[in-house]
Order: sequence, then structure tokens, then C-alpha cells
Amino acid sequence: MGDTELLIPHKGKPKASLKTRARAG
Repeated sequence: MGDTELLIPHKGKPKASLKTRARAG
């Protein structure tokens, strides 16, 4: 459930999105 939220790109946390992307990659 939490993974879905992480996958969604946060406007205020662009870095968090990059980290999640790296993990998925």
C-alpha cells in the first residue's frame, strides 16, 4: 500500500521520486 504512494511523484519531494525510481530500476 505504501509503495503506491511512493511511486506517485510528490510535488514537494522530487528527490524522493528519484530515490523510488532508482529502487524500482
